[in-house]
Amino acid sequence: MIVPTRNSARSLAACLESVEGQSLRPTEIIVVDGKSTDGTDLVAKHFSASFVVPSLPGLLNARRVGAVMAKSDVLVVLDSDQVLMPFALQEAVRALGENDMVILGEYTLDPSTWMERLFAADKLRLHAHWKNFSDPFTGVLLPRVFKAPILRQALLSIPESVVEVVVTWDHAIIYFEAWKLTQRVGFVPGAIGHLEPDTIHALWKKWFRWGALEAVASKNREYRQYRRLCLEKVGRRVSFRRVIQSPAARQTIVLMTLKGLPYWTGYTSQAIKQRFAAG
Repeated sequence: MIVPTRNSARSLAACLESVEGQSLRPTEIIVVDGKSTDGTDLVAKHFSASFVVPSLPGLLNARRVGAVMAKSDVLVVLDSDQVLMPFALQEAVRALGENDMVILGEYTLDPSTWMERLFAADKLRLHAHWKNFSDPFTGVLLPRVFKAPILRQALLSIPESVVEVVVTWDHAIIYFEAWKLTQRVGFVPGAIGHLEPDTIHALWKKWFRWGALEAVASKNREYRQYRRLCLEKVGRRVSFRRVIQSPAARQTIVLMTLKGLPYWTGYTSQAIKQRFAAG
């Protein structure tokens, strides 16, 4: 179980508690931290998780460090704001009997605000038709459970310079590389709950930061091909016909717009700063 963190003390306890509550207990929990200052390390140690702070930054690098450290035959890539259902790991391992990686069906944890309900509706639509959204080049669903050799080889196939800078599209890039090795992908429905932003402010803060980090990463020439693939598949999510015919598709457009505005604002502001800094 690999969990990257960065100032994740608020959500990490629930995440690790769900990991320890699995009907099939994981043999190891590795928390890979991005130099947190909020006590994330204390939370990890409370749950007897291995805690490591890598020398290089980046979310993609954190996932690679965890995969290299892990000794298990099955590796799970989990985020610190996610909670596993008690059956998730057991069902995922069962699905690996016929597959090499497994998508865990997601839902929004306790959606009480209109923002959280938008996320909930979007996840419901995606996971109800998971096969339509599971292709790494046209869909947006991503596997979180891998046979260890597949995940390690996929991560080692990514150029070192890309590993060091990527945050926003890290998981999608892993899937691009894993797909080159195998197309055997399984699915476990309703396996993982996600703590989503509950206000415009929270969403703006999160996606602005991702946009700014993306502008930094985009300076890397080797990364640009990955980025193009990611943006292309996001653009395919909702067709014009679906927007007209489906209320759920219209909700998705609203959510994508709400995420896109801070993302592109963050990207543009950081790009301007970089240009001025370069003279």
